Amino acid sequence: MKEISEDLKSKALRYAFVTVIILIALIVAISCYRKQCRTVLNNGSSDLQNVQEKVIFDDIKIKINSDIFSYDQINNEVREKDIISYFNKNLRKGDTVLYVSQDIGVQQLLIAKLISQSGRIYILNPFEKYNNTIELSAKSNKFEHRVFTETVAISDKSYDGLLVFKNDESPEYGTIVSSDYALEKGYNALKVKVTTLDELYPNLQNINFLRISRKKDAAAAINGALRIIKHSPKIKIVLDYEKDELHNLEAVRSLKEFGFKIYAISEDGEIYPTDLNKVVGGHILLKRD
Repeated sequence: MKEISEDLKSKALRYAFVTVIILIALIVAISCYRKQCRTVLNNGSSDLQNVQEKVIFDDIKIKINSDIFSYDQINNEVREKDIISYFNKNLRKGDTVLYVSQDIGVQQLLIAKLISQSGRIYILNPFEKYNNTIELSAKSNKFEHRVFTETVAISDKSYDGLLVFKNDESPEYGTIVSSDYALEKGYNALKVKVTTLDELYPNLQNINFLRISRKKDAAAAINGALRIIKHSPKIKIVLDYEKDELHNLEAVRSLKEFGFKIYAISEDGEIYPTDLNKVVGGHILLKRD
């Protein structure tokens, strides 16, 4: 009996080992398949019954979708000390802000708090589910009368497009392309409406801040907002900047032609004139003197 028991135990261990190996192989296969598959997604709404809540910047409630990318975005944005300090020092009650992004609204909610009830922030975001939760967050903080969202991607012309992003990366890093784009393996695409800021807000003027957190699409967004920029003499434009991104240089050069000067933003929120050759990365400010 003892020998039979030992034999059964040995077989059970072998079966358990084989089962674990099979499960690991399945997980690897599914992961590889996800990286190779390509899918065009509809721009769906959030399941607002299952969103989660966190507190950011000490007292602002943010509603988020239950995915790992949302938590990553929170961690990344609250660590951007330079721009957060700059907003805290320079945003005023009653300011009007245009915010072009593809994220969940962390810094947008901070802005909404700082501009107070008399201010306005217009959030342009191609993800319906993110806008749903931003609106819910605004209500939770009693910001709803100063926060306005539009589910659009911003460029220099209007068309039906796709926002393409890697399967294993956050959608916030996606790129806007035309709807006839041939989707590669390992990528998802979201159907999006693409337009310009000038077409979206034909009567908007005297904007205080234009914030574009899209590195690759910043130049196109600016070129589609030249009327607003022209009719906003005190506008300040805040961009993400990477030295090796040619798109960033195009955006800055186009604004220099309109009399804008370039400033770097220090970690404590102060600005100082700079030469782009000396800026490796971070946030830059462009404003007229």
